[in-house]
This record gives sequence, C-alpha cells and structure tokens, in this order.
Amino acid sequence: MITSKLENNTVDVAVLGEFTLADYKEFETTVLYGIQSQGPLNILFDLRDMLDFTVDVAWEEIKFSREHASDFRKIAIVTNDQWVAWSTWIQRLFTNAQIQVFGDFRVVRHRFGRSRATDAMQIASSRQAEERLPDLELAQSAFIDQ
Repeated sequence: MITSKLENNTVDVAVLGEFTLADYKEFETTVLYGIQSQGPLNILFDLRDMLDFTVDVAWEEIKFSREHASDFRKIAIVTNDQWVAWSTWIQRLFTNAQIQVFGDFRVVRHRFGRSRATDAMQIASSRQAEERLPDLELAQSAFIDQ
C-alpha cells in the first residue's frame, strides 16, 4: 500500500506492506503531475514499514529515474533496511538528484534544520502508522524548506 501527497514542490510517500507495481504507478502519476505543475521536485520516502517490493517495481524505478533524471532536486529515503540503502546507492547512477538515506526522521529534521511541523500526511490508519505520524510531520517540515 502506498500513500502520497504533493505539496510545496515535495512529494511525501509512505509505503506500508508490499510495494507493488500498481503502487509505483500511483507514485509516478503524482510525480508527473508535480513536475508539470511545480517543476523539479523533492521526494521524501518513508519506507520503514515496507515489507517487500516486487522485481517489476525495481525495474520501473530504474526506467522512471532515467527518464526523469533532471526532474528531482533532492530525494530523502527513511529506512532501516540495508538492502534498500544499498539499492539507493546504485540509484544515484540514474538521477542528478541529491539522494540521502536516513534511519529515522529525527536525523532528517536535524540535517535540514527545521523545527516547524506541517499538516500530517494521511497514511494508513494502522496503529503503527499513527505512532510514527509525529516523526513524519517533523521530517516533512525539514525537507520542504531545505
């Protein structure tokens, strides 16, 4: 499952469970709209609750990144998964964006020097997602203004 929100040249994305090709296509739609309406974007991925992703998602990500190599300014990925962190390193070959991986949102907040919280992104109503919402608000604020 994926949720995404476009605001202030930033796409906030949270993935819960398995990241499927249908989810990635939804992400692409949001990004393409943002590029058309707002220009180059920042992306904030919350992958802490992603359990797995399908091979076709990985392939689509490579293709999409190559096609839009200059359409992103910054990409922040929050994950504790070493495989995702490693694949992010490879992804740098396909985009001109500044890409950083973080273990939690407090580091994102510190890195981008923000203390103001924005409206919360609407994520799944699971208890685990609700517990992480305050961290997500802080990270969004930090990332948007950088």
